[in-house]
Amino acid sequence: MRKDNKTFVKSMIITSVIGFSVLMIMMFVGIKYYVDKSGTSNSVQASSLVDKQETKVEYSATVLALVKQITQEKLVAFDIEKKEMMYKSITVSTKVSDGYGGVIPLATIKEGDIVEVVFQTDKEKILSINKTSRSWIKPDLTGVKINTADSQMLIGKKPYKYTKDTLIFKENGRQISPSFLGEYDLLELQGVGEDVWSVKVLKSAASLQILEFPTDEGMLEIDRTRMIPLKDIDEPIKLTAGKHKILITMKGYEPVTTEIDLIPEENYQISLKDAKEAFTDLNVIVAGTVTDYTVQIADKTFAKGEKISLKQDKYTVIIKAQGYKDWEQELELDQTTYDLKVTLEQIIDETTAPSTGNERNVNNGTGTSNASYTINISTDPSSAYVYIGGIYKGQTPFRTTLPVGDYTVSLEKQGYETYHTTIIIDNSDNQNSFLYNLTPTN
Repeated sequence: MRKDNKTFVKSMIITSVIGFSVLMIMMFVGIKYYVDKSGTSNSVQASSLVDKQETKVEYSATVLALVKQITQEKLVAFDIEKKEMMYKSITVSTKVSDGYGGVIPLATIKEGDIVEVVFQTDKEKILSINKTSRSWIKPDLTGVKINTADSQMLIGKKPYKYTKDTLIFKENGRQISPSFLGEYDLLELQGVGEDVWSVKVLKSAASLQILEFPTDEGMLEIDRTRMIPLKDIDEPIKLTAGKHKILITMKGYEPVTTEIDLIPEENYQISLKDAKEAFTDLNVIVAGTVTDYTVQIADKTFAKGEKISLKQDKYTVIIKAQGYKDWEQELELDQTTYDLKVTLEQIIDETTAPSTGNERNVNNGTGTSNASYTINISTDPSSAYVYIGGIYKGQTPFRTTLPVGDYTVSLEKQGYETYHTTIIIDNSDNQNSFLYNLTPTN
């Protein structure tokens, strides 16, 4: 019995030690779990505080920029306000708008455009690219004059400034200097205020060259608005690309008319080597009862009623008839037909002919008669050149005194057909004022 008690006590001691060990182990595990959990929680809370402390407010900037290069991935532009280059990235999230909130394709933004660029100041990514109303566009311009000395472009009468950063390029995208721009280039300008920032050459000028003209006495007319004397043409003439109506008139030759369609930078040539000579049909009308006469011009003699066709030029015309004084005058034939009205002076033998006191004192245009009359010549419109007998006398309204006789009168005014007439002055004619209406050329 005693032995059993000892065994029981021993078992109890061993069981207590084991239980206490287990309890201690569980206490250590619990404490470690609590400490670890508390440590993690504190760590998360500290991390959250740090994140909150490091959060920044992101600011965006908007600049007015000249596009110098643009792709799907990047924008190279000139900041107009800061006067410096900028390089930014374009992503799928970059918005492109027409300036009114409407979304447009990125491809509509071209080199040379002025746009508003919005981006975050501390990042390279662009938030949006927008068309802007802060700039202006002047399309399809011609006649722009370049003053390289003052860095100015004259549009009409208004000057605009340009700088070394102004983008100027041709149709193929090649950049050029302002000195290569011509008055007849077709341009598109973009700018801000009175500054030009972009010049696109829509169509480069072409040129027209006139070759082998047989005489320089004439005129080149372009589109009925530009007149150039042939004697002043010594190099190709600059024109805008496109269609033009050409009229070339030369003394002694038929007019040359054509319509040309020029492509940019083309040098179009017109040769006048085969120009046709122009002729005038001269109609001689002899007043009175003269039954027969001859017309002598240069070395040719024409009978009454015979057709007279002469190359357009100046001629001395002599009309002869039996019993009449020779009529002689210089004429300039420069139209298709010319009506020459003549009154011949009869030869009177004063030794045999009875005097009636009413003899007509007639002059053949040489001014040998004693009787003279003052005449007034007017035209509508006025300021026409007056030629009497082929000699320039003045401009209308014109007043002069002439002896009795017949006088060929030509009236010329630019833009109007030349008017030819004959004025007969005799003792029985009381008319001393003449008004002529000029016909505009077609």
